[in-house]
Amino acid sequence: MVSKSTELFGVIVVINEVGVDRRTSQRVVIMAIGSRGDIVPMVNLARGVARLGVETEIIGLSDYELLVDEECGARFHSIGLSMATMREIVEEGWGKFSERDPLVEIKLLARWIDRLKDALVSQLIEIVEKDDLLLTGVLTRDCAAAVHRHVGCRMVTIALSGVMPSSSPESCLYVTPSKAPAWLRRVRARLGWRFVTGVSRSAAREVDRRLRTRRVKTPRSKLSGGRRTILAASPTLVPRAPDWGPRVVQTGYPLEAGPGVEPNDDGVLEVLEGGAPCAYVGFGSPGENSEALWRHLEQEIVLAAELAEVNVILPSSRYVSPGWVSPNVFSVGEVDHRWLFPKVDAVIHHGGAGTTMSGLVSGTPSCVASFAFDQDYHGRRLADLGVGPAPMRVDDVDARALESRLSAMTRGSQGERYRARARELSQAVLGEGGLERTVDAVLASLRE
Repeated sequence: MVSKSTELFGVIVVINEVGVDRRTSQRVVIMAIGSRGDIVPMVNLARGVARLGVETEIIGLSDYELLVDEECGARFHSIGLSMATMREIVEEGWGKFSERDPLVEIKLLARWIDRLKDALVSQLIEIVEKDDLLLTGVLTRDCAAAVHRHVGCRMVTIALSGVMPSSSPESCLYVTPSKAPAWLRRVRARLGWRFVTGVSRSAAREVDRRLRTRRVKTPRSKLSGGRRTILAASPTLVPRAPDWGPRVVQTGYPLEAGPGVEPNDDGVLEVLEGGAPCAYVGFGSPGENSEALWRHLEQEIVLAAELAEVNVILPSSRYVSPGWVSPNVFSVGEVDHRWLFPKVDAVIHHGGAGTTMSGLVSGTPSCVASFAFDQDYHGRRLADLGVGPAPMRVDDVDARALESRLSAMTRGSQGERYRARARELSQAVLGEGGLERTVDAVLASLRE
């Protein structure tokens, strides 16, 4: 078999001309469970690893199979369930309470993983082998640790936001209030980490039940790999905390650079060229969990656009079809944020990690209307960084609150300050090389 060497992301790798020899190479298996914002960076990471000739598998929800195309180079294994399972739990009443209570947020996530566990564990048992490197997000960490114990594979956790325990309010989303003593902030942070990484405990128990006769004695070197975490978050957004140990490897967010894909929709271009300032207002997948909430948000957005005298691009949903919603508001189908955000004058979004990073990279002022989870933290950080006004909870969204933020970001001296700061941080984030550095960190884990 003929081989050649290539340099990519600063790493010299030997690749077989006709593919990777499974007998002499290792494989990366990525467990990607979450919303679209959680999955896209994992797919970007899979694409980067696969380009180096490393066999790469992705286990995920059926919604995201189309994200893993032939160009990605990875194989996608659907667990046969979709994000509709989360909507079902929200409709049972949990979503209403989770917006007000962090402990209920954790319970909602745990119930969701419990609903996925049978299908998820079946795929893990079928696919993961002893020599594999298993990459997991934070929500499925306990489940992955159980597979690690029984199968003997190595395991690395990929965190995409400020979830690592720390007493620093700038670096950890659990540290509130920020004026509390350092020891109390540290305790809260550790409890938060334990709660959020424990939401897949029922899936871990299912792994234990099915594989209790298959447990292997894992070498100490692999156990240490199982404790490693790659913090794939921008140091601009999530600054490195002084109290993080050496096992927290911060790389940067795995965002694919580029101009993005222009949508095949003349209406979007018409809005952008309409003469008035233009803003994007969207609430991500959480906004689709309740029709009553979505209808309320749509009504307030229409009023806010009229009050602020701006044009608004609103993502379509299960409840709003693409097209003109009002003289000032246009609903667009799926659109690449990398293409759209640099072309608008302001962005208001739900504060998911992926959308937050797309906003920062675009150089456009942005602020957050959050639902739950890490979104409040991202909203605070954007305001602290000076790229937009103070965040708000989605419960507090009304026409006046939206109008004041849209006006602040698109007009006057304040708008100019937001734009200047957003452009400055865009250059800083683009220079971090998050995707390349995260791929390097995964390869380092493969070599250990």
